[in-house]
Amino acid sequence: MPGQFVDVVLTLATRPDAVVVPTKAVEQGQEGQYVFVVRPDTTVEIRSVTAGQAMGDETVILTGIQPGERVVKDGQMRLIPGAKVIIKDAK
Repeated sequence: MPGQFVDVVLTLATRPDAVVVPTKAVEQGQEGQYVFVVRPDTTVEIRSVTAGQAMGDETVILTGIQPGERVVKDGQMRLIPGAKVIIKDAK
């Protein structure tokens, strides 16, 4: 009928075992994309990544980090490699 519409969601591809991070965690620098990875001693390191598709507030990371690694998603402007961080929210 004219004037009616429907919302459709299509699954075009699936990526089993994909590493996904918040889009806010992926930064762009002079040498490409990077994220701040939190080490077990709660210091950070810069890690170059290759980002894939972004959907909403999540981005697939193709190379650069492993499943289970923590990334910084807020406050990156104040960080330098080796800086100590406080984990406020474990989400």
